[in-house]
Amino acid sequence: MERIRRTSAADLNHGVRCVIGGSSMQWLGSGAGGVAYVGSFNAVVPASLTASDIPAFVFPQQLGKGARLIAEAASHEIGHTLGLFHSGQTTGVEYYAGHADWAPIMGVSYYKSVTQWTRGDYPLSNNTQDQVAVISSKMPRLPPAHGGNATTASVVTGNTFSAGGVITANTQQHWYKLSAGAGPLSISGAVAQPSPNLRLGLSLRTATGSVVAQGAANGMGSNLDATVAAGDYYLVVDGVGSTNVAATGYTDYGSLGRYGLAGSWEAAAVTPPSPPPPPPVVNLPPVASTAGSTPLAGVAPLLVKLVGTASTDPDGVITSYRWEFGDGSPVATTPTADHTYAAGTYTARLVVTDDRGASSSKTLQIVVSPPAPSPPPPIAQATCHVAALDLTWVRLNPAKGYAQGVVTIVDNTGRPVSGALVTVQASGLVVGTGQGRTDSRGRLVLATKQIAATAKGELTFSVVGVSHPKLAYSPAKNVVSRATLTFTGKYIVPGSWLNRFWEDLKEGWGLGC
Repeated sequence: MERIRRTSAADLNHGVRCVIGGSSMQWLGSGAGGVAYVGSFNAVVPASLTASDIPAFVFPQQLGKGARLIAEAASHEIGHTLGLFHSGQTTGVEYYAGHADWAPIMGVSYYKSVTQWTRGDYPLSNNTQDQVAVISSKMPRLPPAHGGNATTASVVTGNTFSAGGVITANTQQHWYKLSAGAGPLSISGAVAQPSPNLRLGLSLRTATGSVVAQGAANGMGSNLDATVAAGDYYLVVDGVGSTNVAATGYTDYGSLGRYGLAGSWEAAAVTPPSPPPPPPVVNLPPVASTAGSTPLAGVAPLLVKLVGTASTDPDGVITSYRWEFGDGSPVATTPTADHTYAAGTYTARLVVTDDRGASSSKTLQIVVSPPAPSPPPPIAQATCHVAALDLTWVRLNPAKGYAQGVVTIVDNTGRPVSGALVTVQASGLVVGTGQGRTDSRGRLVLATKQIAATAKGELTFSVVGVSHPKLAYSPAKNVVSRATLTFTGKYIVPGSWLNRFWEDLKEGWGLGC
């Protein structure tokens, strides 16, 4: 009894009792076939209590002491302890009494020949519990005793057999493989008695699942009789419903339980054993040779001639050659092969095969040195060029001024170049050549002699030469090489107010030029 008690939530090895005896009038003061607490199976009963468990009770006095009725009541009450509720109807009926020959165990199952667990798929059900799933969450199902397809089928030897098993789920099938000779085949299937839950279905199939013959119902069992051609067949055992229409019968949901099989058929023809194979013919393998392959060392790219023509076969002829170059290149299938290797060390392999399929191989190592390094590319020479040439008029007084040119020299990275000797040629109103070196900003400033403000014509500055001790002058990169200033004689008009203003300004402030 102590093993039934569940002492803590971590205790997974426990159970529940169903106590059968007495009368409900003595216990409850009213008539009842049994009583139980819903969900008591998982109840924790501490060791400090005198009670070892919370049992279910069944009262034979109210059941006429009939064994089947007592069993139905016990199933019902134990179902309560596992967490199942009554199977009733939405019309207010608490205990559904069933229809046709079927009734739910958690309803009133005393008066029908077939009683099963349900998931509420009968008419007007008020309880859609998946009862088999609830039970399985408390007590694990038996593992399948037989395979469920042609690959895992149980193999039957001979031409008679008896077997059995337990269908534990409506999705489960049991497959048996048998070999039959041509002629009649007869298999009968029976279910456990009394009051079985399982309605047995039998079918004879091919390995692909095609149905050859279907069993006929025999009560809750099934008989299968057929005339078959010689071959391999599969007997498939399944739990089935009566009509698979819940309103008029029952589905295969609760068609679970134990079955037994017996059968016989014509013995399959015995295939005589094959005669022993003839003794093997001894074949000496060929001998691969790479003699004559050259060169085996050199500088890349190295062209190597691989030679396999010296290979021999002591008792036949060589029918194929295969050269593996060792560098990932596609193989060659000729007696000789030319192959070019890059730098590296490689293992070439020759495989030869004779006219009886025997083969042998020979390897040789090829060492290829890298070629001499190429001379470094010439270093690009740093250059300089004219980045800007600005020519402007600078007025000294209203009557005269001078032209000023600013040349900017930069290197090929755009940085200013100092110390560059720049030669500038003037033409037009002023003719001459000027020279100078650029400052830290890469600039050279050159000015002309004085020019009258009334002069007319053009003045052009042209850069005709640049030299530097470290940089080569690249005229092709010049942004500009010349600049022109046009004189229109309108810088000042003699005797104008501007000229008089200028003279007055000098007298008033003592300015001179």
